[in-house]
Amino acid sequence: AQHSSNKVEQGMLLVSGDELRELRRRVTELQEGLRLAREDLDKARQARERLTVERQQAVEQLKQTEEVKSKAESLTNTAQEAYRRVRKELEDSRRREVRLKERLKDFV
Repeated sequence: AQHSSNKVEQGMLLVSGDELRELRRRVTELQEGLRLAREDLDKARQARERLTVERQQAVEQLKQTEEVKSKAESLTNTAQEAYRRVRKELEDSRRREVRLKERLKDFV
């Protein structure tokens, strides 16, 4: 039987040395591509984990900010109510003062 690079003999494909080197080179390239893909996958997984942590921190910061805002609004409302009350008391006091001055004039 004549041996050629494309001849099938006893269930095995015979390949030339050049074809074998090319196949090995391609296997090496594919292995390197796979290694790089795994590295990229690991980097993407790490980035996703980091982003998840950062998102959780941002949500917590937002919650704290909303709590501070709510407290500030409550304090503002309390301060406005106190201001209105003091202003009303001042106006009442001025009216009483005017009445007392008028009474005093009546006695004099």
